[in-house]
Amino acid sequence: MDSLENWLKKRHKDLVEVRRHLHQNPELSGEENNTQAFLSYRLKTSWPDKLTEVGGTGLLAEYRGESEGPSVLVRVDIDALPITEANEDLEYISHNEGVAHKCGHDGHSTIGLGLAHFIAQNRPKRGTVYILFQPSEENAQGAQAVLDDVAFDIKPDFALALHNVPKFPKKSVIIIPDYFTASVRSVIIKLRGQIAHAAEPEQGRSPASALADLLDYVKEQTKNDPNEDDFQLLTPIFLKMGQKAYGTSPSKGELHLTCRCWTTEQMETLVSELEDKVKHLAHDYGLQHHIEYLEVFPTVNQDPDLIEALRKVAKELDFQAIDQARPFRWGEDFGAFSQQFPSLMFGLGAGEDQPVLHHPEYDFPDEIIPDGIRVFYSLIHHLLNS
Repeated sequence: MDSLENWLKKRHKDLVEVRRHLHQNPELSGEENNTQAFLSYRLKTSWPDKLTEVGGTGLLAEYRGESEGPSVLVRVDIDALPITEANEDLEYISHNEGVAHKCGHDGHSTIGLGLAHFIAQNRPKRGTVYILFQPSEENAQGAQAVLDDVAFDIKPDFALALHNVPKFPKKSVIIIPDYFTASVRSVIIKLRGQIAHAAEPEQGRSPASALADLLDYVKEQTKNDPNEDDFQLLTPIFLKMGQKAYGTSPSKGELHLTCRCWTTEQMETLVSELEDKVKHLAHDYGLQHHIEYLEVFPTVNQDPDLIEALRKVAKELDFQAIDQARPFRWGEDFGAFSQQFPSLMFGLGAGEDQPVLHHPEYDFPDEIIPDGIRVFYSLIHHLLNS
């Protein structure tokens, strides 16, 4: 580990510059073309055995060891959010109006890049390390796009990922057995009836009452206690009905929800019951209905052996290991990888004074870049030499 520490000291300034360059030049999900080009340029200087474009705007770097052995995939995400940055005094403030790295993917990408360069100079004695720079995490499309890409022709023995977590101390890892994040799915419910004169609404079929009943149902079904196994949260996001034409009773309406619960199985039950409710309401009020889903985040399944490996690594690095009984309530599309490969996702403490994720003043702390590299490298060392 001394060699890694010496390397981190020499490369610290460069890693900070990389992170701040990415922060200045954020790109939304599916639009990470300049990010991909920048990362590709930097990765080529590490001379990977193979560098492949995957998932549209993603990259997969391969580093082979001295002999055959197991393979480890490290995934980092690269996309930004449609949020206007509020840190006006920041030297490296976002240059792209209305777009900013407010989830820390600039820091995650930098950790992946630093890890790639160190692995390239310190090849494992056996096995292969893959480092995936994944696009479109925020809209839950990137992981599946990578898995569906014929260029992603690998089956790693292990898959690893991290997420920085504000409000937890630096030099800490957050360990959650079973599931790291919740199952999350957004739903669009569209209703259509018949327009009528506002003076004679009975001559038409307005979606107003059905939407009101739906909102009551959403409130009844919400069990917002994260300490309970039956936690489920249905959050109204957007509601639309009719138009500003005061002489008409509207014919169209729609309700957008984001649903979350602990497991994929619970989610299947939740949406099945929601579909039944919409179907019955549409029938009762004489409406047509249509339901569509987007931003589907499966749960991140945790491999128990990898959880134990993380505990050992935390102890070796003298990091605080913080156990958390329940998953985080946000979605993470790394869950798609965890459905196919033994996987581990861990939280990396970002500081107790750091604003929460997606806050306009959030900024990934540069000082935890080495921490992420340390944990990833130690896990890889354990997995390829056990």
